[in-house]
Amino acid sequence: MAITLLMRKDDHTPQDLRSLAEAPYFDVHLIRQAAMDPPHYRVPPTLDEVSDEELVPAGTPIRSNSIAPSTCRALEEALGQDLPTIHEGEQGPFMKSRQLRDLLLRRPELQSDSTVGELYKLLRMATKLGFSVGWYEPVEAKGHRRSR
Repeated sequence: MAITLLMRKDDHTPQDLRSLAEAPYFDVHLIRQAAMDPPHYRVPPTLDEVSDEELVPAGTPIRSNSIAPSTCRALEEALGQDLPTIHEGEQGPFMKSRQLRDLLLRRPELQSDSTVGELYKLLRMATKLGFSVGWYEPVEAKGHRRSR
């Protein structure tokens, strides 16, 4: 089952996105609008090569790369709080950046934990930049919920 972190900020700036792109579980292609080049001509761009106009517009929800569900569970257990889950086609509730930042600040030792340290760093960066967050699970990953 694939799970990613979904981040949203109504007024994100190109600098916010460039900072986020340097966090673990992240790549430049995640903050870039769909390229018009045919796939066989595409070369993965570097952060320096992407112009501000190529970045996704403010308010666009941004997904991280895949995160192991066991890592997500381990982090939530360590924090003593579950992050909300948002499914495709739903406008689920995001956890506000301030609320998550408070939880993370109570457990700074997690940043050096080999299981959850990289995810902790991504969440710290996202909350520092003011993004609200939630887990994102595609509908196909939760097929049994689709039948409701």
